[in-house]
Amino acid sequence: MTTGEKIRFFRKKLNLSQEELGKKLLVSRQTISLWEMDKTIPTIENLSCLKDIFSTTIDNLINNDIEEIETEEPLETYTFQYTLSEFSEVKKDSIKIQIPGIIILTSVIAVLIFAGINLPDIAIFTGIVSGVFGLIDFIFIHSFILTNKAWIKKKEAIPHTSYNYLIYDDYFKVTINKADNSSKTMIIYYSDIIEVKDLGEFYLYTTDDYSSFLIRKEQLDKHKSFYNFFYEKYEKEFKGKVPLSVRSFSILLCALSFFSIWIAIICYDYLLSVFQHNPTWVFAMFSLIPLGSIAFGIYMKKKGWKHRKNIITGIIMFLILILSALAPFLSFVTINT
Repeated sequence: MTTGEKIRFFRKKLNLSQEELGKKLLVSRQTISLWEMDKTIPTIENLSCLKDIFSTTIDNLINNDIEEIETEEPLETYTFQYTLSEFSEVKKDSIKIQIPGIIILTSVIAVLIFAGINLPDIAIFTGIVSGVFGLIDFIFIHSFILTNKAWIKKKEAIPHTSYNYLIYDDYFKVTINKADNSSKTMIIYYSDIIEVKDLGEFYLYTTDDYSSFLIRKEQLDKHKSFYNFFYEKYEKEFKGKVPLSVRSFSILLCALSFFSIWIAIICYDYLLSVFQHNPTWVFAMFSLIPLGSIAFGIYMKKKGWKHRKNIITGIIMFLILILSALAPFLSFVTINT
């Protein structure tokens, strides 16, 4: 058990939050968090204060060879091993929202940049909006790259790694055993779990330090507390709940879809006055935005999330834009008939 894990263990044992412990030590909550994640270590002065607060010794806090803190027998034990194909499915699920997000945002940015180049009067506005969307797009791309890097790094080790779980009343211990005989043990309190996803055969849970782990459902004893915790946590808190990032992107697409016709009209009027021809292709170009909203709404429907506003707004605005683009052609057909 690392120093950070021991600090977390004793803090939880005293029912102290990171902020409360920080106040006792005159340090920030972020400092406590860094200690518990083993990213930094406490100073000698802080260790001295910690041993008084926790009623233990400095040796017990920093010595990994010290006898185990917990002597109680675990309530349940599990060992999980995963195949590459199983992890591949999890990877696909984690990037499903990133890929359409990147495509849609990049398309919107391209449209706005094109409009700014051809419409100097609104170039400042389109530049600012493009910058905001560009930042969001960068976040999506950066997250996508990090996910793939993490996958490539773990790919070879996955079939040779085992996860041993010891389940206690209000927490569980996870020991990760790797092929090179190295291992790492973590204590995870139920209260540290901030998200649970149902992936069919698995539960994917995320802790407050944004570490994610898989639990294979069929191996769990459905009559015991560990399974019940994940089942109830998912059913009560996360089933049907749209994640904040998805909800924000959904609202953004709806707003863009609604305003796409007005931006297209402004672009159309300007190009008509400058080039003296009918640039109805502008409406077709801006129809990509509501089309993206429709696609995202279909994705949300498959996930069981609220999706109607994206699909309905997208369909209405897409039809308006396409009919506007086809107006000269439809008029020509009507005249000739």
